[in-house]
Amino acid sequence: MEIDGWMLMNWVKRSVVVLLFILNFCVIIPALLFSQAVKENGENTDYNPRAAELVIQGAIFDLNNEFSKALIAYTEAFIYAPDSPSICNSIAKDYVFLGKLETALQMLQRSLKISPTYLETHQLLARIYQGQSKVELAGEEYLEILRLDPENVDAHFNLASVYLSQNKTKKATELYDNLLNLGLATRESHFQLGNLYFQQKEYQQAQRVFEQYITTYPEDEGGYLAIGTVLTAKKDTTATIKWYEKIYQENHHFTGIRDELAQTLIAIKDWDRAITLYEDLSGEDSTDVAVKIRLGDLYFAKGDTAEALSIYTNLTETYPNEWRGFFKLGQVYFSDGKFSESIPYFEKTIELNDRLPDAWFRLGFVYQQKRELEKAEENYRRAQALAPDFPHTNRVLGNLLFQRKNYDEAVQFLLKSLQNDPDNVVTLGVLSAAYDDLGESKKSAEFYEKTIEITPDNPRILNDYTFLGNLLFQEQKFDQAVKFLLIALEKDPENAVIMGVLGASFDELDEKEKSAEYYEKALKIQPDNAILLNNYGYSLSVHGERLEEALEMVSRALEADPENGSFLDTIGWVYYKLGNYDKALEYIKKSVAIRNSSAEVLEHLGDVYEKLGQMDLAVKNWQKAKALDPDRESLTTRLQDN
Repeated sequence: MEIDGWMLMNWVKRSVVVLLFILNFCVIIPALLFSQAVKENGENTDYNPRAAELVIQGAIFDLNNEFSKALIAYTEAFIYAPDSPSICNSIAKDYVFLGKLETALQMLQRSLKISPTYLETHQLLARIYQGQSKVELAGEEYLEILRLDPENVDAHFNLASVYLSQNKTKKATELYDNLLNLGLATRESHFQLGNLYFQQKEYQQAQRVFEQYITTYPEDEGGYLAIGTVLTAKKDTTATIKWYEKIYQENHHFTGIRDELAQTLIAIKDWDRAITLYEDLSGEDSTDVAVKIRLGDLYFAKGDTAEALSIYTNLTETYPNEWRGFFKLGQVYFSDGKFSESIPYFEKTIELNDRLPDAWFRLGFVYQQKRELEKAEENYRRAQALAPDFPHTNRVLGNLLFQRKNYDEAVQFLLKSLQNDPDNVVTLGVLSAAYDDLGESKKSAEFYEKTIEITPDNPRILNDYTFLGNLLFQEQKFDQAVKFLLIALEKDPENAVIMGVLGASFDELDEKEKSAEYYEKALKIQPDNAILLNNYGYSLSVHGERLEEALEMVSRALEADPENGSFLDTIGWVYYKLGNYDKALEYIKKSVAIRNSSAEVLEHLGDVYEKLGQMDLAVKNWQKAKALDPDRESLTTRLQDN
């Protein structure tokens, strides 16, 4: 408890009220003021009427916040009653009000010399020391108070607070336990005692205390929840479920117990019992939207998407102005990867509640997957404006701006994300790349060093390195991609996916031997991986090497996925390199039918038509490719020559 003027003022005011009450009845003022003014030899100090008069004046001045005048009155009273600890304390209080703590402490020490056992002096000293963060001294005073008054509740609480600030949890626990045994525990201290035992993993003791608590306070749901938490900590799931079921049957209005019971059932994937719980609730009140939502969530978690969709759809029809049903429908389609189908539901959600950042964010993500980056950015910005400190939103928006080559603004959002998530590998890595693009090599190196300092010992960080490597690869920053992919591979040396991206990265860096090394290592681990087979086959075809082997690899890839536009383009290009232009035309035309927005495939089709002597079609396809990728240098040369 910190010392402050308000606390001492209340103390003074209470004293004044008592004094005036007694004065009105003209009795025992001397006893009130001086009963504790005892010499160390135990003899009472003689009562002095002038001192009593001055003390009353001082108390009235205190009541009016005239502390300097009160101090003068008390000081004069002390001349007439130099052995009064209560007058010493009154002087000390006014010095506190006037901001002269050291002088106040001197007066209190003087008070102790007059009467070492005067309780109020120790209380004042303890509060001043605690206010000065001198916890050791405060603790000593509270111990002395408890020696003088073993049932002093405030001293128990304050000493416990001191012990907790010193991480002396066991000592604090003993104090709270003592209060309970003395029958002096408050509701809060009783519950805190259970928490302290729980924090020390003394689960039996914690359970004992909480059981006593619910006996004393049977209407407080928190006590029953606390026992459930203890049982969960003891890893006794069966006992936990039985406990929650019993309490919920007896107290049907305990919604927290109901939710914890459901969560416990969900944790062990006992979907049917959890569903039954909420179906019963829904039967009791069919208008409770939150219960319907929870029921739909449980069916979805169980894997019964159709039933979840039915519940959410029914909600939207019954309550067309309730946004939660629409949002849940969007979430289901989003989670199933049906991004286009999720769009109208997220848009309807926003129409009904445009303050929901998650709806804007998911809509942005959907548009990003559809490669509609302008719409994605617009929605991410709305999400960020609603939740400006949420690191994930800032990071994703920063990544998108980086991909859109808006490096200055990307840096702003990435740095903001870093404030709340300072060790995020993706954020640090993209910042390094963004500063590199801005020509700030020193900052780029600084963030790169921070990135590699974070060892990917857990799966999440390992995935971050892999994601970062892939992102940089897609942005054609192959040097940087390689650095992060190698870190990821060091911690997961059998990861064929990482090896495959390394193979592609080294290929782009024109390091053919390293590229082949990683592709071949990856294929030893996953010999039937269609993407690896296709990518390695394409790499060989580009370099005009081992073309028959390349043809065999991409043929196997197409067996696994015959409608894959990328695979069709690759086999067409292998045939092109083999000089079989008719076969090349057949496959690349199939690829264009699937991937008509790929500049590379359209360029390949133009190249095939060139070999077949159909220059008008060749130029036409090169022009289409150029429109999709204006910076493609190979097309610039071809179109200038034709």
